[in-house]
Amino acid sequence: MILARLIRVCASALLCAGVSLFPGNASANGAGTVVDGRAILKMSKGSNLCALTFDDGPSSHTERLMEILRERGIHATFFVVGKQVKYHPELIVRLQQEGHEIGNHTYSHKSLRHLSVDAQRSEILSVQESLRKLGVHSRYIRPPYGNFDANTVAIAKAEGADIMLWSIDSMDWSKRASIENMKTLISGQKLRGVFLFHDTHEQTIEALPEILDRLIADGCQFVTVSEYLAALRQDALPEGVKVAAPVIQENPHQPAPPQNAQAEREAPQQLFQPGDVHEVRQPMAPRPKAAETPGAEQMAGHSTNMNDAEPAALRTSML
Repeated sequence: MILARLIRVCASALLCAGVSLFPGNASANGAGTVVDGRAILKMSKGSNLCALTFDDGPSSHTERLMEILRERGIHATFFVVGKQVKYHPELIVRLQQEGHEIGNHTYSHKSLRHLSVDAQRSEILSVQESLRKLGVHSRYIRPPYGNFDANTVAIAKAEGADIMLWSIDSMDWSKRASIENMKTLISGQKLRGVFLFHDTHEQTIEALPEILDRLIADGCQFVTVSEYLAALRQDALPEGVKVAAPVIQENPHQPAPPQNAQAEREAPQQLFQPGDVHEVRQPMAPRPKAAETPGAEQMAGHSTNMNDAEPAALRTSML
């Protein structure tokens, strides 16, 4: 299988760069723990936990997705875009009522590390405020394209939120994606970790029932991002789940962003430091302006041009 041969590792910041795994123990300002990416890889191989995440919605496809998840008793985490929240506020309320978790995917899906600190703050905080008005407190921020810098981490920290990425990319956003090759994502291998999908693409919704049924048959225990991260600290484990405690290194983030322009560089092998620039990929430019309408599939351009450095969080790519 094309996918089966493409299991690789990425820079250690990929999944939990800047993530506080136990928010109850975080500082008053927010995140205070940096996790060695190898802990994520270790857990992915040593447990049956699978956290489904869906980006870029809500959209006209989200309601059908909710039905698919409801039929299987699965709770997921939805990283929503502010522009879409304006068109589908009722879906945000329903998602929370049905036990799903809501995360922040910024207002207009721009690459944060290419923005000024004020623009970054606006992209993040406007969504936080919109969600609060709907009765939702978002604890996690997923930067578009996986691109962020020290300013992003500082803004998240001040908001009491954490940066949350992924470990397995379905690549369902790609023009090369199809129902059949998305199904190969779970063929011939045991996949565990944080899965990245999008609830803005019809092919994802069409492929998902079979993908989920195969993962269920393979023993996946589906949890939200919060439950997944809590399991890393042996706190609030879902019933019956036991995992070996990973090595977690404490390293409080510094809230002050760097004063001078930061030279782009690869994240260090073990820990993502607040001064580092993290980029999964550069967004496609220029990107056509899409209509801001319900169900618009305007959030194209995700990719994961990963580093092959050892070791770190597991990812699977679709080409």
